[in-house]
Formats: sequence, C-alpha cells, structure tokens
Amino acid sequence: MQPNEMSAYKGDKPYIFVSYAHKDAKVVIPLIKALQDAGYRIWFDLGIEVGTEWSNNIANHLRDSSAFLFFTSQNSVKSENCLDEVAFAKSHNKSAVLVYLEEDVVLPAGTEMQTARFQRMYANRQNDMESFVKGFSETDIFDACREEGEHVISDGAVTTNEKSAKTPIVKLPFKLSKGAYIGIAAAVVAIIVAIIVILGLGGDDKPKTEDEKPEVIVLSNKLEDQTFRLDGKVYKLPFNYSTLVADGWTIYSQTVSSESYIGGQSEETVTVVKDGKSVDVSVYNDGENAKKLKDCLVGGIIVYADDITDFCIAAEVTPKTSEAEMVEKLGTPTERSEYADHINLTWSLGEMSQVQATVYEGENADYSHIELKHYQLSKEKFEVKKEAPKFLNGYSAPTQLGDNLYSGIFWVGGDFYELPVPLREFTKNGWTITAGSSALISGKKESYTISKDEAKITVEVYNASLYKTTPENCIVTKISCELTDKVGLQLPGGVYLGMTKAELKKVAPKSLDAYEGSYSTSYSYSEYKERDYYLSITVENETDTVNRISMTNDISGLLAE
Repeated sequence: MQPNEMSAYKGDKPYIFVSYAHKDAKVVIPLIKALQDAGYRIWFDLGIEVGTEWSNNIANHLRDSSAFLFFTSQNSVKSENCLDEVAFAKSHNKSAVLVYLEEDVVLPAGTEMQTARFQRMYANRQNDMESFVKGFSETDIFDACREEGEHVISDGAVTTNEKSAKTPIVKLPFKLSKGAYIGIAAAVVAIIVAIIVILGLGGDDKPKTEDEKPEVIVLSNKLEDQTFRLDGKVYKLPFNYSTLVADGWTIYSQTVSSESYIGGQSEETVTVVKDGKSVDVSVYNDGENAKKLKDCLVGGIIVYADDITDFCIAAEVTPKTSEAEMVEKLGTPTERSEYADHINLTWSLGEMSQVQATVYEGENADYSHIELKHYQLSKEKFEVKKEAPKFLNGYSAPTQLGDNLYSGIFWVGGDFYELPVPLREFTKNGWTITAGSSALISGKKESYTISKDEAKITVEVYNASLYKTTPENCIVTKISCELTDKVGLQLPGGVYLGMTKAELKKVAPKSLDAYEGSYSTSYSYSEYKERDYYLSITVENETDTVNRISMTNDISGLLAE
C-alpha cells in the first residue's frame, strides 16, 4: 500500500476520529485503509489542511467527530498528543473504542480512569485483516460512520455495492493553491521556524556549471561538519531536497508534494519514505519569494532508531549508541537533561546549527532518535513586486450584512466587507495605512493599522502571493476594533460595537460561548470549515458595553499560483 492511496474523510456525515502514534504508522495505516475500504468514514492526521494551526485542527476534527478510535500501544500511551486526544474525547463524551495493537500495554493512571467506560478490542489477536474488519463491524457505535450499502468481505478485501459520496468542492473567494504543511514533529517545526524568521536563515543554492564536478561527501568525525549516512549514502547539511528525490525518497502526505510551495523564509517538516523506511526532514526556503519544495534545501533531519537501521552521524554514532559512547566519540555535550525514562544530549554548534540525541535504554531503545539541523544565511536580495496579483480580482464585496453572525461579513466606515478581504478594498474606500512595514515576504502575515478620519482598525494582513509585495496587494484575514477607536463596526444579526450586554444577549446565538471574568465577559465562537474562523466579542463589566470585537477568517498557508 502506498500512502497516496489514502485520504482522510471530508464532509458533513458522521465520521470516526483516529488517534495513533506515528511510530505505529506501519501497522495502523493498513488497518485504517481496510476500514475505509469497508465503508467507514475516517479522519486521521493525513487530513490536516494546509495553512491551519496543528493543535486547533486536531481539536476541531475531534470535536466534530461522531466516534473516537484510539490505537493503543506502548508508543501511543507515551505520546502526549495521543493522551491529550483521549482526554479531549472523554471531556466531549465521545463514543470510543480502544484498539490494542499489542499485549500488556499499561495505560497511565489518569488515562486508565478516563477510558474505563471505553469499549476495547484487540487487533493483535486477529489472524488476518478480514477478521479485524469483521470484529470491528460488530462494534455498533461506529454504524453511523459507515456508508450505506452492503459491504462484502472477500479474499481479505472489502467491497460495496454503493460508491461513497464525493467530497464537496470548497470554494474560496480567491483562487489559491495549497502550500506545504504537515503536523509531524510540531515542536521541532516551531523551534526551526523561529530561528528562520528571526535570523532570516537560508542557503546558497547555486546551480553547478558543467565544468564543476559534484562534491564527494565523506562521513566526518566532526559534528560541526554536519554529515550523516542514510540508507547507504552520505549527505551534508544543508543540501538540495531534489537530491533525496533522486535517491528514491518520496513524501508521505496527502497534502504535500514536491510541487507544493513554501513561503519566504519558512520551513516545513515532512516525512519521506523509501522501501518501508521513513525519516523526517525539514525543508526550508531561504528567500523572500515562495519556492516549490523541490527547489528548497534540507536543513534538518530526525531519525528514530526503529525507522531505519542504516543511519549514523559523525564517528558512526547511531540512535542506539549509548550515552557514554556518544560522549567518548563526540565530546561533552553543551547541554544534558535527564528524565525518568530518557536523556537528552545537545551539542550546540552555532546559532544555526546543532545536534541533539535522545537516548532511551532497554525495551524502549527504539524511541531513541537523533536530530541534526544546520542552516546558512542567504545573501540574495529580493525586489518588492508592486504588480497586483490577479487572484485579488476574484473578490466581490457583499451588499448587506445578512443574519449569519459567522459569515465573515461586516460593515465599517460606510462600506460592507467579507473576510478574507484584499487590503486594497479598504484603501479604495478612503482608508490609509498608518502603521506597518512597506512590504511583506511571501507567505508571511503582519499586523497593520489603517485609519479613516478619526477612526482606526487593527488588521492582520497576509501575503498569499508567490513573491514579496506591498501590503495593498495582500489580504486582510483579521480585524480588531475597540470602542475607543471611534469606528462604527457592525456584524450580521444585529451585533455591533458599543451595544449593551443585555442587547447582545437578545441577539447572540446559543453557539456563542460566554466566559465571565473579573473585569470583562468574553463571548467567542470558532469553527473549521474551508478555513479557520474565530469571533471574539468582549463586554466591559463596569459599563456593560461591548468594547471590543475581533474576527478572523484565516487563509494562512494558502499561496496563489
């Protein structure tokens, strides 16, 4: 089975949310595929949409699911993300089943209490895939999540006499394409992204001339040389991502490909696979214009002990090398942190370079892993392209507010708008930019202040273009207004800045959550459909008046062709 044969469910029908440890993917993915073939609608993390914040995306899909399925293993019970998902499922009263992948798995005490009423089944006790699917089908809590029709199991395969409903096409106000995004190793991503954004990291990715011979790379005994051996070949960070492709590695994702764009001065962590082996690599764009992933550089790699046997760094150190031997071969680490079941060793090699080893021992040795990261400063200069991107012409301003509070439509300064909205729509209507930079890098967003007469609005502006450009060519994805800003903001359904708390309660839908604080009361609503939507309305308790409204309709991560 190839990863691209699968996709997560998209639609409005009841579906199953699957939680599992990525280290179990080789076992879990075939089981998910078998259940999908049997007609079950399943969402799992390959369905994380581009440009969305990872934890919010997971929470929204789990919240909206009809049932929860937790593949229970030694790996998953040690995964904080998995345990968070179990707790979230319990708090939202989800019908749930624990599917054990192995015997003698001990749940943490808190998780054992949370799952006491969950049903259980054992995939490891089934003789074949047919038996697993049959046993699963006997768990009636998942019936609502199965496509109608008679599903027949034959020769280990499941067929049905009805085709699944097609996923509806999501329409956006702009013709945008998906950039690269994946949620694996989120903590690693956050650290590397921060380094890149602050320091403007990158590499000198110059094409070689015909007279130049390719560099022969050998495994060094020095960490600072950032060499490693992977599947029989030695690499040196940073290097062209296309090198991995040429060596037979492919991306394991439904939403990311070599043709996906990465915004300026940004990076994406993707899992690449080859012959059943998998590693995580961080691919980064050192410039200020967008680049296709295939044209970017690999600046980091993380390898687990059980993902691939033929991997080592300097001095033939592998993820399974003991701490004592690592120190002997590589020298004393810059930092050492000891935990109950593992040790972290870090060798800092400069602001843009480091090696980190996480060492487990005994039966947990397979959790051990090594991470290298190394970036180079870009010397390339980028011009600001002032030409307006054509996709902005796809925006059409609304002519009325309507009744749907969550539509993204608002009225301000005498005109109607709908988030996300081109910033040039405001300037066309007499607003001027009074605070913010003169240009935005591709794929970046920044806060601006726009003013008209005595009124002002704080807006968050996102550059969806493939190039560095002026803010007028970018898109407003968030607005924030305060009563003191002297702006008459109105939302659908009779909500407006300056109304009383009593007036708000009369028109506010039940879906608007309220939180009573000491000084203010906050009303909020969030959802994920084709993009992340968030509305916040704040009432000052002393005056009982709506003194702040903030609304977001985010398309971050989407880039225009």
